[in-house]
Amino acid sequence: MYYNIHNELIFKITSTNRKCIFPKLNYPFHPYVCKKQDNLDFVLNIGEFRPQVSNRNAISVDYNFYFDEDYLYIKDFEGRLGRYHWELEIQGLDGKSPLTINFNSKLPHHVRYLYPDLPAQLIVLRPLLYHLFSMKRCLFLHAGAVEKDGESIVLIGRSGSCKTSIIMDLVRKYGWNLMSDEHALIKGFHAYPFQFSFIEDLVNYGIDHLKDENYSSIHKIRFLAGMANEGSNLEERPLSRMGGVPIKALYILTSTNAKKVTINKVTSTSLLHKMFINNLCEWGSIDSTISISSGRFIEYMQMYSYPFPGNIFVQGWIRHKEVIESLLEKVPAYLVELPASYDQSFIEQWFTDIDESYS
Repeated sequence: MYYNIHNELIFKITSTNRKCIFPKLNYPFHPYVCKKQDNLDFVLNIGEFRPQVSNRNAISVDYNFYFDEDYLYIKDFEGRLGRYHWELEIQGLDGKSPLTINFNSKLPHHVRYLYPDLPAQLIVLRPLLYHLFSMKRCLFLHAGAVEKDGESIVLIGRSGSCKTSIIMDLVRKYGWNLMSDEHALIKGFHAYPFQFSFIEDLVNYGIDHLKDENYSSIHKIRFLAGMANEGSNLEERPLSRMGGVPIKALYILTSTNAKKVTINKVTSTSLLHKMFINNLCEWGSIDSTISISSGRFIEYMQMYSYPFPGNIFVQGWIRHKEVIESLLEKVPAYLVELPASYDQSFIEQWFTDIDESYS
């Protein structure tokens, strides 16, 4: 399948896996499916492949890692008793040609039947997007975004910051539209919807059935059962085709022991550090679906960058900071300190203030 994310990244994913029980988990980028494209940024091939390492003058590191100027090959594993085994090959790391990524894995039985293509996309593709978007001078943030009356706000926060609960209440009680909950894509001074097919479905389920983002086991089972019953129905997402929306403000959410909400405008220097570290934490986070850390890919890039520092990933780190600095020159940013336990009464005045500023 071919994918086009807001005309910034165009790529292709091929797979030898033909069946899965949860298509929305297996194809998280389905909202961006498009017709066949020629000018691709990269190709991800999932399935068995013949490594080209024997044809390379590659540097060997720790026995299972091989690096050349525009190439890497890695065999690795993770999980208790090595439940996940994979081999990864990437060609085109010098930036002179589109990336070709080959990924093959040995998976636990339940993953193989439920969502066999998901590990490749979480281990490789998700962290890769941060770097590739940076090379396009776009900012791919671990953040949520909502829109109202042609303007948007971006909410940045780690787990436990009540980001999703706030977004849910903004949508159902204050008339905002959900753009994204897990990631936000920013180009210039505009936010673009970025939706994984199942994450936004989960948030919308919470908006309809829950008070906040704390999903009980019963609600998780109901959600998964409903998703399984949908089968291969991967519907079109209008928001995934939506253009950019001017950003009114950025809010950095922090959970504290305080009893009330405080909001303070922050300097660009302070915010640059917080936004960069927020993304850095996300690059190394462990996905709860398959319990694998996307941080392994970051480790590979760090090891590769030691002998070959001029690669696209080093350039991506530099561009990432530059894009954040450019954004903060024009868009106001605020630090919001919230009580650790989510309670609408604590933040109702904040919602009202936001709502009044858009009236």
